[in-house]
Amino acid sequence: MVRSQYPTALVVNDGPAQLRLVAALLEQEGVRVRSFDSAEEALRSLVDHGPVDLIVTDLYMPGIDGWRFCRLLRSPEYAALNAIPILVISWTYAGVDARLISVDLGANAFLSAPFDPSSFRSAVRDLLDGRTPVIPLTALIVEDNPLQSEVLRQAFEVQRYIVHVAKTGEQGRFLFKTSSPQVVILDDRLPDTMGIELLCEFKQQEAPTVIIMMTRNPTPGLALEFIQKGADAYVHKPFEPAYLVELCEKARRERSLLWVRDLLEIRTKALRESEARYALAVGGANDGLWDWNLETDEVYHSARTMAMVGLAEREARFPRSAWLERIHPEDRDQAVAELRSHLDGFTAHYQAEYRVRHEDGSYIRLLDRGMAPRDGSLKPRRMAGSHTDITKRKQAEVTHRMLTTAVEQLAEAIMITDTAGAIEYVNPAFEQITGYSRSEVLGQNPRLLKSGKQQESCYCEMWGTLTHGEVWKGRLANRRKDGTLVEVEETISPVQDAAGCTVNYVAVLRDVTREATIEAQLRQAQKMEAIGELAGGVAHDFNNLLAAILGSATLLKMGAEPGDSVFRAADLIQQAADRAARLTSQLLGFAKRGKHQNITVDLHHAIREVVAFLSRTIDKRIAITPKLRAEQATVMGDPDQIQQVLLNIAINARDAMADGGELHFETDVVELDAEYCRWHTGAVPGIYVMVAITDTGHGIPQEIQDRIFEPFFTTKQQGKGTGMGLAMIYGIIKNHGGSIRLYSEVEQGTTIKVYLPRAAAAATPLPTDMRLLESVAGQGRILLVDDDQLVRESSTGLLQHLGYEVVTAEDGQQAVDYYREHGCEIDLVLLDLVMPRLGGRETFHALKAINPSVKVVISTGYGHNEAVQTLLDEGVAGFVPKPYYLRALSEMLARVLGEGQSDRGSNRSH
Repeated sequence: MVRSQYPTALVVNDGPAQLRLVAALLEQEGVRVRSFDSAEEALRSLVDHGPVDLIVTDLYMPGIDGWRFCRLLRSPEYAALNAIPILVISWTYAGVDARLISVDLGANAFLSAPFDPSSFRSAVRDLLDGRTPVIPLTALIVEDNPLQSEVLRQAFEVQRYIVHVAKTGEQGRFLFKTSSPQVVILDDRLPDTMGIELLCEFKQQEAPTVIIMMTRNPTPGLALEFIQKGADAYVHKPFEPAYLVELCEKARRERSLLWVRDLLEIRTKALRESEARYALAVGGANDGLWDWNLETDEVYHSARTMAMVGLAEREARFPRSAWLERIHPEDRDQAVAELRSHLDGFTAHYQAEYRVRHEDGSYIRLLDRGMAPRDGSLKPRRMAGSHTDITKRKQAEVTHRMLTTAVEQLAEAIMITDTAGAIEYVNPAFEQITGYSRSEVLGQNPRLLKSGKQQESCYCEMWGTLTHGEVWKGRLANRRKDGTLVEVEETISPVQDAAGCTVNYVAVLRDVTREATIEAQLRQAQKMEAIGELAGGVAHDFNNLLAAILGSATLLKMGAEPGDSVFRAADLIQQAADRAARLTSQLLGFAKRGKHQNITVDLHHAIREVVAFLSRTIDKRIAITPKLRAEQATVMGDPDQIQQVLLNIAINARDAMADGGELHFETDVVELDAEYCRWHTGAVPGIYVMVAITDTGHGIPQEIQDRIFEPFFTTKQQGKGTGMGLAMIYGIIKNHGGSIRLYSEVEQGTTIKVYLPRAAAAATPLPTDMRLLESVAGQGRILLVDDDQLVRESSTGLLQHLGYEVVTAEDGQQAVDYYREHGCEIDLVLLDLVMPRLGGRETFHALKAINPSVKVVISTGYGHNEAVQTLLDEGVAGFVPKPYYLRALSEMLARVLGEGQSDRGSNRSH
């Protein structure tokens, strides 16, 4: 229909105020109005004066009601009126049923009053412009034959139905309950039940649902039983789908007429019984009643109303203004406005909530409701209503609102299920944690979160606890909607009714994925730390033994001629001890106790050297690509150890690419923030130079990645690896204040990322003269302090060979006591760091208290660690690691004594 410039609407309503209200709203929209208080008069006007552009009608009216009026307007007898759009407004009926019945009987749109004027205007504009609101209808097809159900689905969807299909009776029950269909197509034979059983169940719901039965073997008896049980019709398979759709439409129209009849009968019966019910309600209700004479302004209040505000029953009559004075000033204007709106006919009923003053000065909350009957007159003469004390209800609502708000805003997920496990409620945190929306999980079972990572015994134990009415707590590995895993800490509590029966389960789920990750990293770090402590202790004790072995072997070689049997045996001992010393050096590297230098190192220079070496030595089928993007790739540390780290990682990468591949070196400057460090145990926020070494080899399985940095753990074949390479790398990086991360997938390759703190200064150039010097002879008296007898004996021999006089002490306290008496005779103290009674650091401070100029060289099997560096910073003259190598030992002693020759005389004269 094309909207005319000056449209005309016909309005039918037996209530004068309602009639005026609708007419006024239409006139505001520029619509000319023809008003009638009965459908009979409206029909005569349409016949005599011709069609209009729009009809607006009430439903409940004497004579011809609104539904019958719609039916007549759509009948062949009034063909000229069939195309006029009809808007039904009801002050009596509301809800989906009333709307659907109205549409079934010919209406185009439906509004329940009281309504928002904007909704009314929008509906009018749509109808005048030819836009008819679509009220979707739902059809449920219960048919186990997939071909038949699909054909029927398509036929109903063409008629704009929302179609649900069930293959079994159980599915049909669930969909009937959840979708509330207007039409049900029901096969008489289903895999798990008979269709007639479902028919009986559905009819018990007392919903205006059209149910059509389908059968392949109709008999008179079966057809009679279908109708007796409440079926609207039945069809014999096979049939045309269009015929079934038309049959449903016809049955719906007939059902609507019957439903209208029932509604009208119910309404009539309700009116007849209202007086009796009212009397009973007044006697039994705890509400107060009031009756306002609008002509005299006198209001009668019942005894209950008087009691609510603390007034005596004798004060039951007073002017309306006196009551308004008792209303809280903040609520008074709104209450008066609601009252005026009803008296002016804009609302069917008056209702207001406000606070009213009690005689003791406090305020209570009242729900004030009433209605002014008009009896055909434009101005009502009387208004009556009730007062309900809602103080406690409002307090409960506040509490409920606070609880609801708290649950909705909780960071923890809340899930409520029925006793069968069907989900009835989830809060927003559940949606965030699981990725499922509320609409997707309602009615579902929590098993949709199962990941398959949990033992079934866990679920058995859970349900065993819950069915005994007890609370279950535990951790579960669930699967999100996107397939990723989430670890939750879950507490499930049974909710019991007054009789002690469980009616629901409430689950509180806390996402502990981050905590679990950090805990796993912490456990791994603690394990590595414990292994490191063990490795460091073993290496220290082993170095003490090697010190004696190497020292004795060196002395044997010095006392023998090259080529004779003693020299060769001593040389073999020395070579074996050297290999053992390298192994202990690797152990100390893992234990973070082996850094020998702390200078600035250019990582780009170190990488280029490694790349140059690899280019000459590894399989030519491996392509090496450096991408050195970091600006100022300078770090503090031991250049030899850093180069060893790069080389070891590269060699492992080479071994993973037996058939060739690609090896990438990449650098960058990155900032590790607090968020990253929370997720990666051991990382510290700051600016780092990142070195990533990536290969395209066979990768490392997920299940062994946590062990890859453990000492002696290797994936290589027997005899092709000691398992110390990556362990040493781990220790060196940790000792340099950095961190290391492994990323690997099987058959995809591996990336190892090393993060070292960036240094502010430029790199220190390495000395170009790497020439090894021969041992340096010396002279003077040395106090050798070591708790290991073998070390003392072998070291004494080495020192004496170098030309020194040697005095020994077996612990720090003995050394301090000796130095206090004979310090003037001692030129240098060679001091072990780890000893019983009095350790190396305490011994140094005690010696320095005796002689501030004492020359002390520290020795330990732990390597150059933080304790050594601290002593060097505190004034120790030098450090030499165990086991002793003659050249290194002699150079250190010569340097220290050479620097202190000027002090020697003063020491001896002390």
